[in-house]
Amino acid sequence: MTHHIIKPYCCRLCKRVLPVIFTLCCMTANSDAQQTASNDSIAKNLSEVVIKAKREIHTDESDVIYLSEKNRRFGTNALDAVSSLRQFSPVINGMSLTTADQKEVAIMINGRPATPQDLRGYTGKEIKQVTYYPVAPPRYSDVTDGPLIDVIVKVNRDYVNVFLSASHSVNAGFGTDQAVVRWADSLNMLRADYFIDYRNLIFNNKDSYIYPATPMLNRDYSTKGKYRGHYQYGKVSWQNTAKDNFLHLSAMFTHTPGNREYLNRTIGDPLSSEMMEGDGYSRFLESNSDIGSINFFYRRKNGKGRLDFQANGSVGKTSSENYIESTTRPEYGTDLTNHTYMAYGKLMYHLPVNRVNLFFSGSYRYQHIDHDRKLPGLYKYDTDRNTVNLSAAVSGKFARDGKRLNYTLGLAMNYQSTRGGSLGVDLTHCRFTPYITLSSPLSERIFVRLRGYIKSGVPGTGELSDVLTYQENNLAWRGDPSLKGWTMYGMALQPEWVALPGKLSLNGDFSFQYTTDPIKECVYSGSPVEVRYVNLSYLRNAEAVLFMSITPVRLLTLKPYFQWSYNDFSTPSRKVEKGYLRYGGSVSLNTRRIQSVVAANCPYKTFNGDVMEYGGWQLSCSVLAKLPANLALSLEWRRSYQNDRTEIHAPGILDYVSKSRYPRLANQITVGLTWSFSHGILKKRQQLQVEDAESDSGISDFNKAQM
Repeated sequence: MTHHIIKPYCCRLCKRVLPVIFTLCCMTANSDAQQTASNDSIAKNLSEVVIKAKREIHTDESDVIYLSEKNRRFGTNALDAVSSLRQFSPVINGMSLTTADQKEVAIMINGRPATPQDLRGYTGKEIKQVTYYPVAPPRYSDVTDGPLIDVIVKVNRDYVNVFLSASHSVNAGFGTDQAVVRWADSLNMLRADYFIDYRNLIFNNKDSYIYPATPMLNRDYSTKGKYRGHYQYGKVSWQNTAKDNFLHLSAMFTHTPGNREYLNRTIGDPLSSEMMEGDGYSRFLESNSDIGSINFFYRRKNGKGRLDFQANGSVGKTSSENYIESTTRPEYGTDLTNHTYMAYGKLMYHLPVNRVNLFFSGSYRYQHIDHDRKLPGLYKYDTDRNTVNLSAAVSGKFARDGKRLNYTLGLAMNYQSTRGGSLGVDLTHCRFTPYITLSSPLSERIFVRLRGYIKSGVPGTGELSDVLTYQENNLAWRGDPSLKGWTMYGMALQPEWVALPGKLSLNGDFSFQYTTDPIKECVYSGSPVEVRYVNLSYLRNAEAVLFMSITPVRLLTLKPYFQWSYNDFSTPSRKVEKGYLRYGGSVSLNTRRIQSVVAANCPYKTFNGDVMEYGGWQLSCSVLAKLPANLALSLEWRRSYQNDRTEIHAPGILDYVSKSRYPRLANQITVGLTWSFSHGILKKRQQLQVEDAESDSGISDFNKAQM
């Protein structure tokens, strides 16, 4: 078979003749027409014609990516398939998506917020395209301010699709199960989801407290404890598609209990080797969250324009009980219950006009929380929060002499007010924040994107609460009702070099941010010593990231990364200037029947005021075998060096080090089984997931049981 290569016309004759040739060739296409994709391009065979197009299209603020056959077959679901793209870290049966340099990625499906579990309910073959935003534009600021993907899926012609997945550890108490069932006729679709992720683990803790001003309070604690908890939800959704209208309704209920026990803490003096076995105490932290929500989405296409309307409502109850049993004093702690009511609405409009795109969005969120405190002391109060986000942007491109400059110019307005009369909270925050993005292909293989932006935000409801949460007899956490909002000024340069298409590429991300009034955790002297949420005067952060995608042979891909980060800020007790280098990466094998990923990440560090967290080395190896009858069997091994620790340093006030070990997770082995099937014929339609789970429950992280 001969192939006619269609080239751009160079004269008036070609301009008239080539479209005719293309039409005639398309008319001769028969049932043997097929679509193939390489690592760098997509090829469409239409009998006598082969049309090629780039697999990645760069715009001013995003990358539009079309998956190859190699990507689509990776793993057992759409989340696995997306993770195999060069921009992300590959996972098999994973529950989250991260960039190649380990940043968490927010997910949308067909333009609306979704979860990784939602994406797992689709197959790689159902993905039409992926739009990747290295940083989400302001119109999506209510979703995330970090990396974001919008996955466009097209449902197969199957009217019944079932996805079942079970993954359980053979030597540690945890597992994850998911079930998805979809049914559809010509206009309607029903979907039911169930998901549960549970943990039941034993841990060892060693804490050291040194109070320079009060040496008699110095203590070492050795603790054996337990953590039990799970995240569980059920969801049903219905959608209707008719011409240019799309309607989607869903209802969801989540149940998230957690319990952490620090049992029989033996007390010792760090200045001596003696342990006082009879003078120990135990700590019990139990938290729970039950949230029910209803979500509505409507989309209307009018010519080239598109209007999206979203409305959500939720009712929830969160609770936290933290008790300390000591041989030296009566039982004490905190007992909190919050009832949360939330309503949310968003309108977004996109209109292409000539060579530019216009975006308008506006959202309003109202939240009311009734707080009940039993310990310490009976106390009731409530808070109301109103949030308004407005944004307008124009994007387009300038082209001259074969050179192109893409641009986005926009302005966003964020207004937030929080009122809590009994709590003494009266916070109003309003900011107008401009942003600009410029990008240009410097050559066929080099692309550069430059961003400048301003962001702002306010403290969470839990951070505004001044309820004490005891960690031990002489150390407690609390919020501050007088906290105010923060503002961030930033810029970033993101170059990309595709040295060998489909074989070797190099991406960089060089950024600098300056934040005024950042909210951090700082230590204050007293009895007990307190760690409080505080507005610092400034925070300077610089970061340089390099990651590569190397495919030496067709079935093997290497993704190393290097990240250097620098932080500069001052707390009331000290000056912090910290920088560190992190590196790691993955090697993945992708055949039709076998997929495997080997990954390594060096220790991480986070700096949050006077509180610092350090993570240990992590190694993992996973293998997936695709069996007959749509079955897939996976085996994963993870090695954690268990030197994770938390440190608090405030000169003259407190030096604290906490080291945690989970013995069974040091060498963790997990077996997974996935089964899916589909049956029937379904007319192609748009598929959509709508989610807007309320994250601000009024309970701070100090009052949540976490692994």
